[in-house]
Amino acid sequence: MNIIRILILTAVLTVWCGCSGEKGKAAGSKVVSLSPAATEIVLALDGKPALAGRSSACTMSRAAGIPVVGDMGLPFAEPVLSSGAQTVLTDSVAPSLAWMQLEKCGMKKVVLPGNKLDDLPSNIRTVGEIIGKKPQAAQLAGKLSQHICQLRRQVPAQQKRALVVISLPPVVSCGADSFIHEALLLAGAENIAAGAGKGYFAVSTEFICHTDPEVIISFLPPGMTEKYFSRNEFRNMTAVRNRQIFYPDPDKFCRLAPQLPAEISKLKSLLAGDIRQK
Repeated sequence: MNIIRILILTAVLTVWCGCSGEKGKAAGSKVVSLSPAATEIVLALDGKPALAGRSSACTMSRAAGIPVVGDMGLPFAEPVLSSGAQTVLTDSVAPSLAWMQLEKCGMKKVVLPGNKLDDLPSNIRTVGEIIGKKPQAAQLAGKLSQHICQLRRQVPAQQKRALVVISLPPVVSCGADSFIHEALLLAGAENIAAGAGKGYFAVSTEFICHTDPEVIISFLPPGMTEKYFSRNEFRNMTAVRNRQIFYPDPDKFCRLAPQLPAEISKLKSLLAGDIRQK
């Protein structure tokens, strides 16, 4: 039965390929974005007219009206092919036969690197070239490169030991191979989980208490975070005792997108006590 379904899907997609090929010739620089970061870059370049589809994770208000043609890093083959786009932009790729079908039909896949802050300006230039916004991309990339260089020149001498909370329970944090780790250092936060693993991973209660962070940087709602860290095992932890929990905007800090350098500067001011957290 599964073989029959695959054969039917292949036949249907073959028809879509022919149709989408004609649409692609007319559309030129139309793209589909399957990651919020890529969508943010397209929108920052005033490229919304070139955005033929987005992922279900691209929930920013400026993307309203753009059809959903996939999930995060996961295309829905038929909607993507019928969108008129020639290129799929993403920064992650979920395993799926749909990618094979799209490539078979001539759809180009561009995977934007997303591990380092320096990937941001180059990603902007890449997207700008694809959607026909090369001058705008060069200007924005240059501006953000300068901002990142300025942040690197002015890294706070006194780094605060920080627990980064991506999700819970359990507490999921990040390693030194992530752009979030680098962003935190520029803001004045020393990631206590830097050497505990790669990418994003769970950290134990024992590890957290032993390293005794001075601050908690949470990308979750305050109510959820405070309830979790009100548990008895955390009551003597420095960050909890001093009520040093900060909440950067996850849509700005956890995406390798144009808003990130400004959000780093904001967190830097919060940690230094220059501004109050709202």
